[in-house]
Amino acid sequence: MIRRVALALATAILPLTLLVFSVVPASAGTGTPCYQSSCNGLDPTTSYNRYTGYECNSGASPVPGGSIANVYGGTLEMRWGPDCSVNWTRYTVGTHDQSYVGAHFWISIESSTGVTSYYHFTGQNGVTYYGNEVYSPGPATMCLGFDSTGIPPQPYCWTQPS
Repeated sequence: MIRRVALALATAILPLTLLVFSVVPASAGTGTPCYQSSCNGLDPTTSYNRYTGYECNSGASPVPGGSIANVYGGTLEMRWGPDCSVNWTRYTVGTHDQSYVGAHFWISIESSTGVTSYYHFTGQNGVTYYGNEVYSPGPATMCLGFDSTGIPPQPYCWTQPS
């Protein structure tokens, strides 16, 4: 009889114990699950770490030295997303120089392993554009260039220091 009561009690308490002690990520990701190289080419705003549930752009910051103002009238930035171990490029078209509004830009990020991701856009005053992410275990390189003729043909590139 005591065994039956103990078994019934354990059966009733076990589901509650599992509910209380189950581990749930603090941030449930939306979009595409990935981690490191499986994040290559994905949008950092719609991908998340498959192991933790954190979005790849969560907690992101500029790479030291990788925020460069006045690049063709805007700000070019290499971002680091620690939750997925990825880099991507972000460009904000300036609001003071109208000569680049409407220009056809591209931004890219190249990993230390040679994986490159490009993003093409038409510049609009004050708008921020995000390139796709790449996993780069070593220094990455970001670039900004133009798809238009009559504008400086050389892209502006920057490689993070080792």
